[in-house]
Amino acid sequence: MKVTDLRVVPFDVCERMLSAMMYCPDRGRFVRTSGKEPELMKGYDRVNNYWKTTFEGKVYFQHRMAFLFMTGKFPDLFIDHIDRDSSNNEWSNLRQCSHWENLQNRDWCHVPRYSGRFTALGLRGVAMRYHHGDEIAPPGLYYEVMSPSEEGLIVGATTDFFVACCARKSLENKAFVKLESMDPVKDTEHRIMSGLEFDKLFC
Repeated sequence: MKVTDLRVVPFDVCERMLSAMMYCPDRGRFVRTSGKEPELMKGYDRVNNYWKTTFEGKVYFQHRMAFLFMTGKFPDLFIDHIDRDSSNNEWSNLRQCSHWENLQNRDWCHVPRYSGRFTALGLRGVAMRYHHGDEIAPPGLYYEVMSPSEEGLIVGATTDFFVACCARKSLENKAFVKLESMDPVKDTEHRIMSGLEFDKLFC
């Protein structure tokens, strides 16, 4: 069964989903409320440790469902788990981003090797290259800083490895800024469950 990801979800399906379950942003879990008793949704299966659930014959990622319950619509972009734990669907741990930005926030890193000129340093977004010297900079080893939002774009270079790391981190912090559209809408009482209510039911 194929998982529904970035495809448009019909408005009537969203309405039925909102009326059939509740979301606890403090715990990152969903509760089915359409039955006789509230039921903790354990998910249909896991894909790379992602929680997903089946609704009306289609499978949805729960971290994308969280945006429906908090904002009233499914997200237009990819969803990144800030702490890199893809099973943690707490609202404070989710943010919208591009596909490239989503790939940057991983435990492993990939440094492009343009024609073999770069040496991977084990640090995401920073690469080492030997510069033969020109009118701009003298010859020597340079640490080049890559953009976290545009693949392959080099934004600067320095001979100081620490400065390069700080520059890259600063770019990441600026790139991963929560969008205004991510702020929860005011009318969420009927589909949001507090952490206290959740704990009383399931803890």
